Amino acid sequence: MRSAPWRARWGLGKLIGFYDHNGISIDGETEGWFTDDTAKRFEGLSLARGARDRRPPTLKR
Repeated sequence: MRSAPWRARWGLGKLIGFYDHNGISIDGETEGWFTDDTAKRFEGLSLARGARDRRPPTLKR
């Protein structure tokens, strides 16, 4: 996640990052850890993103 602005700044379109928001952590609950909208952040950086919900991913730019 911290590399997203760096990738956008240098135009590195072939790097792939994964973000999993399943609410599970070794330390317990993850409620309240993230206060931003991750999808909107990637959209604002003009990075392609895919969403998967038990279907093949659909990439959007």
